[in-house]
Amino acid sequence: ETGEQFEWKADEVMQTASLIKVAIMVEAYRQADQKKVDLKKMLTLTKDDKVQGAGILTSHFSDGAMFSLRDAIRLMIVYSDNTATNMVLDQIGIRDVNAMTAAMEIPETRINAKVFKGSTTSVDPERTKKYSLGSTSARECLKLLELIHTGKAASEESCQAMLAHLKA
Repeated sequence: ETGEQFEWKADEVMQTASLIKVAIMVEAYRQADQKKVDLKKMLTLTKDDKVQGAGILTSHFSDGAMFSLRDAIRLMIVYSDNTATNMVLDQIGIRDVNAMTAAMEIPETRINAKVFKGSTTSVDPERTKKYSLGSTSARECLKLLELIHTGKAASEESCQAMLAHLKA
């Protein structure tokens, strides 16, 4: 309310780790708003989809399991599921996520490759070497979350859905 704020290294570009999943979620909902993807589309889990690390799909779901794109997004956010993340990226595209963040004036928030598949899916090998999965800054993370919270990251309905994922 007073406008007072504290910043420390707010513009320092750093590795995102799983924070990049928020930008992926935003682009997925934006594409759904534009009718480029259907959140009800059923995805089928395959052995090749499964990657290590966070989540529940790799260790708890059988090959052939089916779930909607919306459910994959939810797994990506609620369980930080790496396999679900890659499945969402297969639907929306890595370069599209980066184009969206650039358009939102958060250009350092970028995804470089699919999770645990950097050597074969990198769209920017130099950034992949430097930042691994993705990059961002504290200021850009906050801006993206503010855009979701204020209903400006996508449609109001999509922003409400994203907030529900984040709250879960």
